[in-house]
Amino acid sequence: VGYPRNMEDEILVKTGIYSQLSTNDTHLPTSWNPREKYNYLGLSNNNLRVHYKGGPGKSHKDAASVRANHPIPAACGIYYFEIVIISRGKSGYIGVGLSDNSVHLGRLPGWDKYSYGYHADDGKVFCASSNTGEPYGPTFTTGDTIGCGINLIDRSIFYTKNGIHLGTYVCGISCQLIECLLVHRIVGIAFKDIPVNMKLYPVVGLQTQGEIVEANFGTFPFKFDFPSLMAEAGAEVKRSVLSYPLGDSEAKWQTKIHKLVLDYLTVHGCSKTAESFARCTGQELKEPVSSIKNRQEIQSLILSGRLHEAIATTEARYPGLLDRHKELLFRLKCRQFIEMISGADTSALISEGSCSPYGRGHPSSSSPRPHSSSGIYSGSPRRVYVDSPALGNDEQENGRLSNGVNGHSLQPAEEECAMETTQLTGLPCGGNRVAIENLLAFGQSLQVMLQEMELSCQKKSSLQTQLRDAFSLIAYSNINSCPVSYLLAHQEREEISLALNSTISSSLCLPPKSLLEVALGHVDVCMKVLTEHSVGSAGFIDIESLLEQ
Repeated sequence: VGYPRNMEDEILVKTGIYSQLSTNDTHLPTSWNPREKYNYLGLSNNNLRVHYKGGPGKSHKDAASVRANHPIPAACGIYYFEIVIISRGKSGYIGVGLSDNSVHLGRLPGWDKYSYGYHADDGKVFCASSNTGEPYGPTFTTGDTIGCGINLIDRSIFYTKNGIHLGTYVCGISCQLIECLLVHRIVGIAFKDIPVNMKLYPVVGLQTQGEIVEANFGTFPFKFDFPSLMAEAGAEVKRSVLSYPLGDSEAKWQTKIHKLVLDYLTVHGCSKTAESFARCTGQELKEPVSSIKNRQEIQSLILSGRLHEAIATTEARYPGLLDRHKELLFRLKCRQFIEMISGADTSALISEGSCSPYGRGHPSSSSPRPHSSSGIYSGSPRRVYVDSPALGNDEQENGRLSNGVNGHSLQPAEEECAMETTQLTGLPCGGNRVAIENLLAFGQSLQVMLQEMELSCQKKSSLQTQLRDAFSLIAYSNINSCPVSYLLAHQEREEISLALNSTISSSLCLPPKSLLEVALGHVDVCMKVLTEHSVGSAGFIDIESLLEQ
């Protein structure tokens, strides 16, 4: 079970540095860990600044390091951080790099196995050796910014100095030539073949008095153009995916795609579109058109906010279904309560005896639906159309939306008659006293219904939270800008609509999900498994963007 990200994690994701990270259990290094440092070091400035407070620094025994608070997640693809040298101190024995959490912290980075470091005093890189390093780059001192990155695709580590990717350093070359190589970006890497499945942490080490450094883990802009490096790597991964050869001929793939599309249209109740597509591609529908239309009509009612009619229609056409799925019925009723407050569903508010969640009736196609008021918020009534890819609407004519249901069309909510009494701006149900009383009674009976349901503690707690949030809407004069305004989002209607549609399909021995959605779900799980096994390229795979190609 993952814990919510802290604020720094959110900043790194939202600023686009690691926008591919979307799961709440993926943490990023955001500061130094005060519990993972040698006692010769001190931390300050929100655990970003490190200063040396140990011995004279004459031997390796005076060295000290500190690790970051989280390991680098493989889902990053490429990870990068920077260290600003505030003061080189007495001797400038400073090391910047990566290590796993088994490495002793009384050493500089690179002196032990599974530890990698670039050192300020001699410009060498070290790995599992405290005696001799390999020449790599120039030395660095006070005022310099040293960046360290790991490419989890090719398993290599690289460094930058003052915003420039470091070139390969060769002994005996003049400093002028080194700077020339840097300016022309003749890039090289410090370490290759980093072991897979090893969790590495950013690390910095100091050894002499007066040494002070400060880290930037991406909360602030880097000196190095890291976003461009990420974009280039992502584009290369995408090109390799799109150019991957297909085993079958194009005709066979086209046939498979046609089957996936028709299955999707059928499962989601797009009756006319499914009929037309089946005809054009020479396929047969696996479900009667009348059955598809029944599900489509119920989805249309939910997506237009008319939950009272949707529930009644479901019970009329699929008797006993909601009795067997009490939790789903409760969620539908909670959604109905929200739509009653918003003004999208007022039929239950002024229908005699319909204020209880257990009260049931059959919708009449010949009876006009009561008029929607402006609801709890002030302003003009909203137009409510069913306009969602989940439905695949087939017609929209003269302000009415037809969904292939015989003689039944969904009208904009504002076209219907208003409640009889004068509406009071900002009051629930426009101030209609009878409607308000029915609303409150409906809410109270929802609470009773929840108490009578036999559910696990975890499920009941989740439903109680949903009900509490729904009740909260009554307290606000402007529900569009209140803390629980997310309940009014169209996505909330879509979720409950999909849940009911899946339940109906299962009751008819039909697939609850389309093959396309199942396939995409498999791909999503596959990507997670790949990142768990440190396959860095998986961090650059965005299924939605690939489908847009």
